[in-house]
Amino acid sequence: MTTPTQTSATTTSDTFTYTAQYSVTLAASTTAPQAGQTVTLTATANTDVGPTPYGLSIVDTTTNTLLAHVGTGTTVTTTVTQNTATTQNYVGRIDTQGGDPVAATSTPITVTWTATTPPPPPAALSEAASFPVNSESDGNSSIAVTPQKVGDLLIVSMQLHSTSVEVKSVSGGNGGTWHRATRFVDSANTLSYEVWYTSATRTGTADITLTYSAPTALPIELIADSFTGAPHGSWSVVASGGRSNAASSAIYWPRLTSGKASLQLYWGASEEHTAGTGVTTPGFVAQDTANGNEFIADPSLAPLTAYSPVGTDSPANVSTAVGVIFAAS
Repeated sequence: MTTPTQTSATTTSDTFTYTAQYSVTLAASTTAPQAGQTVTLTATANTDVGPTPYGLSIVDTTTNTLLAHVGTGTTVTTTVTQNTATTQNYVGRIDTQGGDPVAATSTPITVTWTATTPPPPPAALSEAASFPVNSESDGNSSIAVTPQKVGDLLIVSMQLHSTSVEVKSVSGGNGGTWHRATRFVDSANTLSYEVWYTSATRTGTADITLTYSAPTALPIELIADSFTGAPHGSWSVVASGGRSNAASSAIYWPRLTSGKASLQLYWGASEEHTAGTGVTTPGFVAQDTANGNEFIADPSLAPLTAYSPVGTDSPANVSTAVGVIFAAS
């Protein structure tokens, strides 16, 4: 004879064979979540607890808390979470309303929440090694540069005391297709400024070559600069402009507003009739060409913010300034 708890002897040599009447298992969707992550716990009984005097429960044994209980069926499910790093132990039970008497208990499951991994610090833009470089000579139309990484931003600016001659094209420098970022004509000071840019396609030394709209024997100053840190080596112009400054000991670059991108830089150049002596706007760094003309950069712009860099020259005199905000992606 077989009962829920035993099997009787069929011969005089047989003995009772006992089997467990109830059993339960507990499963977790994960046992190693990050803080704040939800874990699903499922207890499964070997029989429908409905016809029995028991129910099916999930219990947090760390805090001795009943999390879920059903009086019928073979499964019960609940979710748990912790907002900080901690460890909790859980069991499934066949019991009486979550308490004694307990007919069966599962193997415990330990769930350990770990601290959420902080996001990596945002990438940052920085001036590339071997830059900047500058030169000035009559009819100057080329400057040697050495890009350090494919995808770096390459910049070249041209300053000329003429309002009629302009740059028609730029090529070389181990860059891709060059684009004009801005052209500013300062009629009051008989001067024009242009800024062109591209992404580096190769490393190593090469000449940037400028082609002009007409031959000129006037002195031309070229500045070449480069910045690294674009995740995908793609660059675009967010804003650009120029400014003609009356005689003053201050150099004013154009007020430009950054875009939504997380990686943006303001790059500007200027021509002083005397000599640039620095920049006073926080975040900006100023450098001087061999002829004392100032150029500036801030590679850590905040999104959707207006920037109006101010520098100084001595003695006070007129100046011309151009600026471009570039965005990296």
